[in-house]
Amino acid sequence: MSRLKSFYNVFFMLITLNLIMTGLEAQEMEEDRSAIEEFIRKAEQHVELNQLEQAIEIYERIVIAAPDDAESQLQLATLYSRTNQHKKSIKTYSNVSLIKV
Repeated sequence: MSRLKSFYNVFFMLITLNLIMTGLEAQEMEEDRSAIEEFIRKAEQHVELNQLEQAIEIYERIVIAAPDDAESQLQLATLYSRTNQHKKSIKTYSNVSLIKV
């Protein structure tokens, strides 16, 4: 009986540890998303000021940090197109089509 009780204690400790780790990962993801949103705002400011090369640099970093962010990739592809970087634009549009939603 004590072996079974020990097993359950270990089992519940592992579940608790897993829940704690999952919570920490979720918190880190939220912080990362907040930082990415800040970079997006900065890139949008550059677009508004017609500083497209600066906006492209920021969006390139965003896409590296968040490769599944389809919206940022679409914005980057559009900026490539607006600056006559058509090969990069096509490649980026293709990457967006590969993102699993």
